[in-house]
Amino acid sequence: MLTKQHKIGAAALAIVLVGGGVYAKHAAGNVARDQVEGFIVRQNLGGVVRYASISASLFGSVSLSDVQIKLGPNATIKVASLDISHLDIRDNRVYGASLLADGLEYPLVDTMRGRFVQPTADMQELVGLGYSRLIGRVALNMKLDDKKEALDIETTADFKDAGGWTAKLELAGITPSLVNFAYSLPEAQASGGTGRLLETALTGMSAASRVALANAEITLDDCGISKRERKITADSYPSDNKAVVARDPEINEIALIKAGQSPSKAKSSVDAYQSWRQDGGKLKITTTIEHPIPLFKNGFLGSVTPAFENQADLLALTKAEITN
Repeated sequence: MLTKQHKIGAAALAIVLVGGGVYAKHAAGNVARDQVEGFIVRQNLGGVVRYASISASLFGSVSLSDVQIKLGPNATIKVASLDISHLDIRDNRVYGASLLADGLEYPLVDTMRGRFVQPTADMQELVGLGYSRLIGRVALNMKLDDKKEALDIETTADFKDAGGWTAKLELAGITPSLVNFAYSLPEAQASGGTGRLLETALTGMSAASRVALANAEITLDDCGISKRERKITADSYPSDNKAVVARDPEINEIALIKAGQSPSKAKSSVDAYQSWRQDGGKLKITTTIEHPIPLFKNGFLGSVTPAFENQADLLALTKAEITN
């Protein structure tokens, strides 16, 4: 039977343990906050990334509110809240992090008007459909294994009245040279020195040629976009029941079979792809890769070009399966 002294001692020990745990978590939160603030300063991101406030939780995560990321003179990405957890920063390099951007606004029209980012066909199509900006939430988990030179990425996104994605990527060949290039390029661009920028770019291109795809699982969902497309088509051409979508010259059965896919798999993949192009919704691409496949190859004067001639080669060599 426990004596009064034993009970008091047990209670005191519990208080010490709980208090120590709370203090440890509080200290972890402060460390994470210092890491985030220090990283922004050391990477010279103060003029690019701004936020109203930053707070740390007892569990080592950090939350930034009213974040603004400057893309150009008149274009800014806005994020209502940005949560950062599982942060692993060593030697001013990020080796792991989990990010959740809630209330994100991406300015499509302002980005295209600024001409500091080359407009893609997808961006032009979205603006043509009336999307001036994309609003939603984006999550990203990344882990860099410097010993294995591997990078694992998981990301999800959901944009209001548009769609989103879910993706898992496993990349190999992420060498220290490539990591250093990624961090040194912004500084080289800011320096304004042509010689330094060229040297940095050549180093980066050489390192990029070793990047390989180990595996990928990607799901695209454009349900909101396709719904808007159908409405515009119905309003413009009331007599048409369905818009006619041109077949992609690269994604066809013959191209896939020539690239190495079986006829049956090529047919099912093309059917799923065309169904998605016609009706929208979900498109899932799953690869089956035995050995990492290089994504780039060395070109003229040390330049780097895609290792695949077309999408059919990429799908076939990665043994990708396309489903809805």
